[in-house]
Amino acid sequence: MSQAINVVGASKVAATLVQYIGKTDEYLDALYGTGLWVRGQVKAVVTEVAAKMLVHRDQYVRANLEPAAPDLEEPDLVGRVAGTPERDDSPEQSVRDSIAQMDRDGLREFIVTNYRAPVDGRLGVSALREQAVRLVDQFGIAG
Repeated sequence: MSQAINVVGASKVAATLVQYIGKTDEYLDALYGTGLWVRGQVKAVVTEVAAKMLVHRDQYVRANLEPAAPDLEEPDLVGRVAGTPERDDSPEQSVRDSIAQMDRDGLREFIVTNYRAPVDGRLGVSALREQAVRLVDQFGIAG
């Protein structure tokens, strides 16, 4: 279900209703910038972001909600809108930014040193970056 929603600083933005169905009762989504989710919660998410989220079928599903009564308020829109700067000063985001600048040897060293994970020497830079970001998202960073 897509609908147009007014967002401050943008003209009409298409949104999709997404429901969190993950394994944990609460989940903080730092990857797509949609914030804290509670199992079963439905949020209006920017359509481009929702498409990426819905790939993860074990975490998210498209919500099929029929409005019971017309809403006078528009729902809060979550997700990053293209062209708007990301405001995430978290340590994890700083590490992701650093990973984006690393070369192949730096990525291999980062993965082995921080996560003691085996690294396939045949992997290219983009695959190593994906692995490093996945490890940061899965396990966090050592404080």
